[in-house]
Amino acid sequence: MIEIEKTFNENVINFYCDVPLLKTGESDYADANILPSTSLLNDIFTTGLVKRALLLPDMLFVEQKDEASSHHLETLLPALLTDAKLQDVSSDAHLLPKVEALIEARIRPFLHTHGGDIAVILLKDDVLTLRFEGHCKGCMQAEQTLNNIIKTTLTKYLPQIKAIEREE
Repeated sequence: MIEIEKTFNENVINFYCDVPLLKTGESDYADANILPSTSLLNDIFTTGLVKRALLLPDMLFVEQKDEASSHHLETLLPALLTDAKLQDVSSDAHLLPKVEALIEARIRPFLHTHGGDIAVILLKDDVLTLRFEGHCKGCMQAEQTLNNIIKTTLTKYLPQIKAIEREE
C-alpha cells in the first residue's frame, strides 16, 4: 500500500511505502544535475514530471516540476512504487543533496509547525553543520530538537554522517 502526503510546499509530495524500496541506511537522490543510481528513480525521472527526488527505504520524496500536475504524479508514482523491487544503490556520492532533500521531506515540516526552520551551513568530512532559524533560533528546546529529531532522522537514513553540529 502507498500512502500519499501533501506537504506545506505545493510542489512536494511524499509517498510512504509499506514494503522497503532500499536496504536500511541506503538512499538515492537525483535532480537535473545528478543522475539516479537506481532503476526506480531513473523510471521516475523519465516521466518528465519530476524536478528532484529522494528515495529512502520507506518513502519517496518528490518535488514536481512547476508545470507538472500533482494529479499525474499521484496516479503514476504509486504504480511505479508498487511494481518496484528492492533497489540497489551502487554509490554513496552526492551526500549534500540527500541531506537537503531529507530535511525538506522529514524535518522541515515539523519545524514549520512551530514557526522554525534550519539551514545547512556546511558538510565536510561527514560532519554536518546546521543553523536554526525562525522561532527555533534561541529556543530553549533547540538542543532537544537537534538531538531527538534532526540527528535521529538524518543518521537513520544517512548513516555515513558522523556528526551533526549546530552553528551558534
